[in-house]
Amino acid sequence: MKAVQSAHAQNQPSIPWQFHRSGLLRVALGIMLSLLFITRAQSGDAVRSWSWPHEPVIAGETISIWLNLLNPGQGTVSDLIPESLTARFEGAEEFLKSTIKLRSAVEAGPVSVAAGAFARREYLLEVPPALRGTVTLTLTGSLSGRFLLQVLPPPIVKTATSTNNLTSKIMQRIKDGETKEFGRTPIEFFKAHMFPYEPIYFLAGPDAPTARFQISLRYQLLNNDGRLAENAPWLRGLSFAYTQTSLWDLSGQSAPFVDSSYMPELLYL
Repeated sequence: MKAVQSAHAQNQPSIPWQFHRSGLLRVALGIMLSLLFITRAQSGDAVRSWSWPHEPVIAGETISIWLNLLNPGQGTVSDLIPESLTARFEGAEEFLKSTIKLRSAVEAGPVSVAAGAFARREYLLEVPPALRGTVTLTLTGSLSGRFLLQVLPPPIVKTATSTNNLTSKIMQRIKDGETKEFGRTPIEFFKAHMFPYEPIYFLAGPDAPTARFQISLRYQLLNNDGRLAENAPWLRGLSFAYTQTSLWDLSGQSAPFVDSSYMPELLYL
């Protein structure tokens, strides 16, 4: 039996000591790396992420960008919050630089985040007025980030000055179009649009009241050949009329008007 065992032992290949030492080193190295990884996971930095506006922003306005720090580990971790970062805008035709700054400068510096907790810091960024369209925003410095922004132009604000200028231009255009275009002065233009309406008369006699008169005129508001009349032909017949009838006592001490009637009218002929 011993002979058989001895023969069997002799038939097994012998394992050199150098191989045993190499295997032990590998196992030890694996254990050390595992311990190092676990230690790093338990005492590493917080997980960083950014929150930025996904809706369009207006050029020239100040927007908020948030830095989020999350600690998924089992121990308290710390991180360093910079007071400012460099912001780089890249568009289709533009390349601009700016600076993103903490809303509250006192929040800059080290921050501790408990296990399973998170912290947030707000940064402010002024969007350059010249930006338009879809641009890429890249943050560089001790922290980094890269995201897209949709930038719209600022709305046009109408001021009183611009309104007054527009009114002046319209009035000048009407004046030029309705008078100079036809070689008439304003007085000639006014005369050409004035017509009699009801009968015009003046009667005087010996009986009181000694006089009676009537004045009636019609003014055509638009020129038939003017630009406004061409664009809106239905306005050509629009006129304003005024009629006044009075009884006048010329024999009285102060020559008073005994009775008068005033009849303005807006006509469409």
